[in-house]
Amino acid sequence: MRNIRQIYFKETFEVLTNPGMGFKTMGRFNGDLPDYRHGFSGGVPEQAEPGCRITPNFPMASMAYFRPNWRKFNPQEDVYDWTWLDDILARSRAAGQSLYLRVGPYGLYEVEHPADPKHRDDVPPWVRAKVGPAPKTIEHFSSLDHNHPGYYESFAKFLWAMAARYNGHPDLECVDISLCGAWGEGGGTGFLTEPVFETLMDPYVKGFDRTLLVVQPKGTRSVAYARAHHPRCGWRVDCWGDLGGFDSEWCHMYDSYPDDLFERGCEPLWQTAPVSLEACWVIQHWFNNKWDIDEVIDHSLRWHINNFNNKSSAIPPEWRSEIDYWQRKMGYRIVPRKVRHSGKARAGESFYFNCWWTNAGVAPAYYRYPLMLRLQDDRNTYTVELPYDVRAMMPGDSYFAGSVALPAGMPPGTYQVSMAFYDRPGSPKGHCPGIKMAVKGTADDGWQPLGAVAVE
Repeated sequence: MRNIRQIYFKETFEVLTNPGMGFKTMGRFNGDLPDYRHGFSGGVPEQAEPGCRITPNFPMASMAYFRPNWRKFNPQEDVYDWTWLDDILARSRAAGQSLYLRVGPYGLYEVEHPADPKHRDDVPPWVRAKVGPAPKTIEHFSSLDHNHPGYYESFAKFLWAMAARYNGHPDLECVDISLCGAWGEGGGTGFLTEPVFETLMDPYVKGFDRTLLVVQPKGTRSVAYARAHHPRCGWRVDCWGDLGGFDSEWCHMYDSYPDDLFERGCEPLWQTAPVSLEACWVIQHWFNNKWDIDEVIDHSLRWHINNFNNKSSAIPPEWRSEIDYWQRKMGYRIVPRKVRHSGKARAGESFYFNCWWTNAGVAPAYYRYPLMLRLQDDRNTYTVELPYDVRAMMPGDSYFAGSVALPAGMPPGTYQVSMAFYDRPGSPKGHCPGIKMAVKGTADDGWQPLGAVAVE
């Protein structure tokens, strides 16, 4: 074919920070000091330095994970205070991150240490008055009867109010389904009656219909109900990496997760929604116990991990190369291989364009990131969206071939062509490049040059 331009690309293997995937900060943002202890803090410290966006010994993150308790938002019955969450969403945007959110119904510290006034994490006081005192012996990480209407009706009402306010919010990446149990980890899910279970699930799967969800596979019905009522609900677990921290003859990685995830139908969910993993303890704890980091990473990749929460705890320097490899594989990693397009076209008509891609990660993107072409000369700039949905780019190779309609009235001349994936519509970069492609030669403004086209 005459006037066809072919552009080849050279792949880069640097670690990229892209929206909606990778490591998450927890209880803090990029630039905040990480937690160097083996535990973690859920507080929000001041940044290490004003404007700092590099955190020592912790990867840059496109998402911030916060796990507040219900009590923070519902001080009185039918009274909701969204000040804290609005502020966290604004701070996420300022830090260049989106928000991963789980609202737990309660913690256990206050129940186990009632004399300590420094930490209050029980259900809202007015709810506690309805359901009665916590049992002296805490079982299943539960401090109350979840089938009590004072609990499930009140919590569900709060969840519906939260969904009405934040469903589809452009800075809200994902909502983590929290039904019951301390910190929303699901303790006691199996004891919920069917009507109570559905009452607690519906605000998530029906109220957040424009937001990604993840559910913990506590019993087969949680995953089945989510899949039946929400097209983009993935799964999460809270103790990834455990290779013997609880029992010398049992661990989550071999004796819990493989059976549970297959039996509960989790395996296909990665194709349309994220797989979200949280460290058991933190990575430093794995290192101290000499656990096999390669097996933990490979296991996560086989399950198509999208994001990982290390609780803002620093990465052991000795494992930095392994963590870098992990970051290059988790989520999506878009590598254009070759573009072919017409070198000549007429204004108001179409020109030929195709692209061969590789997704070198283990999962697709889960929000729409428009694929744009830019045509630019010394005086004019035009952008055209291509009819391509990045969410269909599964791991491996894919191909787009079609024609691009040029704007009517486009003056004749030679235009430099570039391509980019815009960020998620409505986000801070919704009208400029948001996804970094894993190739060399990308311009400082995020556009990838594709040569010139002559418009007649």
